Amino acid sequence: MEDKEKELPNFQTDYQKCSWYSDIFYTWATDFIMHIYNRKTLERVDQCIQMAEKDSSNSLCDRLTNNLNDMNKDGKFAYRWGIIYLVIKTLKWDVFSTLLYGFLAEFLQVTNLFVISFYIRWIQDDDRE
Repeated sequence: MEDKEKELPNFQTDYQKCSWYSDIFYTWATDFIMHIYNRKTLERVDQCIQMAEKDSSNSLCDRLTNNLNDMNKDGKFAYRWGIIYLVIKTLKWDVFSTLLYGFLAEFLQVTNLFVISFYIRWIQDDDRE
């Protein structure tokens, strides 16, 4: 019986390792985006996140729509990556989902907040079930 217990993987340790790598990637990715792309846009995203955390009466989608409408002035490319940064920080997605979303947004030239908001709501609904 003890031999079988020794063979079982330690999921908590494995998860901590995975989480540690994800944290490193998250830090690197956000730093990379901050330095390479539009810093003002991402600072505005941070302000929006702080505003949204203070006022929790509205849904995430409503807060996105209300707070980020003026981000397109800084350029569509920085705008899309600003949204991706917001998604990473707000939902704490895993690395694969974040990259997939980022490349899809870039490939499809997604700049419509309604589409992004709908997508986020769909992801959140899946998480609740």
